[in-house]
Amino acid sequence: MKKIIKYIIISIFFILVLPFGLLAKLAHVLFKTQMIFAIFGELFSLVPNYPGSYTRACYYKMTLDKSHLNIYFAFGAIVTKMETRLGSNIGIGGKSIIGLADIGDNTI
Repeated sequence: MKKIIKYIIISIFFILVLPFGLLAKLAHVLFKTQMIFAIFGELFSLVPNYPGSYTRACYYKMTLDKSHLNIYFAFGAIVTKMETRLGSNIGIGGKSIIGLADIGDNTI
């Protein structure tokens, strides 16, 4: 039951973030710019607690080369490059700035 509730919550956040993720991907494909990606990433980094973590996980799932939904992003955590690859079951600390990186599974 707990997994079903979490799945529903993440699905809601995914739908809410979908327009922003699509716009960032579209700008990257058409104009070869990551400016829109960075703007939305910084905006979502300001959402606190679990809603913020779910928002960032969904946004980065849509926009990064590789990312998973079971990542915990603390308040202020930002990824700056769309080519970044994030593994499964990781935690990213508060106010972290991740550039071009490949972070493996089960990492804090």
